[in-house]
Amino acid sequence: MRARPLVGLGGTLCDARVFDPLAARLSRSLAIWPHNQYDRVAAAAAGLLDAAPEKFVAIGFSLGGFIALEALRLAPDRLGGVILISGNAFPDNPANAAGRRQDVATGRVDGLRALMKSRRNTFVSLSCTAVDEIVEVVAAMAEAEGHAVHARQAEMNIHRPDFRDVVACSKRPILALVGQDDMLCPRERYLDLQHAPTARLTLIE
Repeated sequence: MRARPLVGLGGTLCDARVFDPLAARLSRSLAIWPHNQYDRVAAAAAGLLDAAPEKFVAIGFSLGGFIALEALRLAPDRLGGVILISGNAFPDNPANAAGRRQDVATGRVDGLRALMKSRRNTFVSLSCTAVDEIVEVVAAMAEAEGHAVHARQAEMNIHRPDFRDVVACSKRPILALVGQDDMLCPRERYLDLQHAPTARLTLIE
């Protein structure tokens, strides 16, 4: 059977560069679908389904994973499966809303490059041997996406739905890839994925 096309969905303030290391190792092409014009997961997933091939596999990094899960909920017959990278199925903690909006305000004052560099220890493992290189890519992507995108994606995160029932009831395979040192996705949230019958969790040291 012919392999389904791969569609990548980036995280907050990410462009196609976030998938470069993965794309370089794949035996087939990966199409990146930008969702930076949306401020709600449902609207982004509807846009994805309008633009994507009839049958595809969604690869969602962080925020992109929620869009992938909504697409799975809306059109399960179109998705051959979902791959979540540093993702989970939980709604955002309401207590995070003020902090997310404050980050948007801080980014406007200090610049997105400075904001990303100030958070380097929260999104790169301390055991990583290429921290400076990764932080530079993250900062460059953030600057390229800009403040308006940051504001929209903060709201998308704040208002994202609860997808735990979608994962639990899915008949399509779900692969979750998570770094053991991930400080942005609480451990209990990604561990919850391993209880779903068609989901598989892989922890990366």
